[in-house]
Amino acid sequence: MKKYLFAVILACMFLSGCTKEDRNGIPGKQALIIDIELTAFSATMAHSMLVDMLTNPENYLGKTVKTRGEHTVLYYTPERPYNFIIVDGPPDCCPQALMFMLKGERVYPQEGKRIEITGVFSRYDGFELPYYYLAVNDIIILD
Repeated sequence: MKKYLFAVILACMFLSGCTKEDRNGIPGKQALIIDIELTAFSATMAHSMLVDMLTNPENYLGKTVKTRGEHTVLYYTPERPYNFIIVDGPPDCCPQALMFMLKGERVYPQEGKRIEITGVFSRYDGFELPYYYLAVNDIIILD
């Protein structure tokens, strides 16, 4: 009996891990394992978590983060735009922004659009300083 029960449990474990669908049911697309889902937090908690990520970035490198907010663009030079998401936070407090880069040859949404992004918290060294950003795997335009 124990062998039969063990075989059934083992079969269920294997079958449950065989899917290649994301949360929207798109075949062939692997679901991401999200380490930090800012969309699940209250506005105050999401703001606090983002401040901690930007204050102690080394603690978050390599973590997959999901957040939503408004897309904005800053131009340090006319030919090089830097894309940011202004993360939803408490309405009576200062907004926090997080730089992001889309992986591959993808088109960035229009500035001002509300978006939801999922990506890996990463670092690059530029202008003699470290910069932290989300290397985005998935982007959804909300409006």
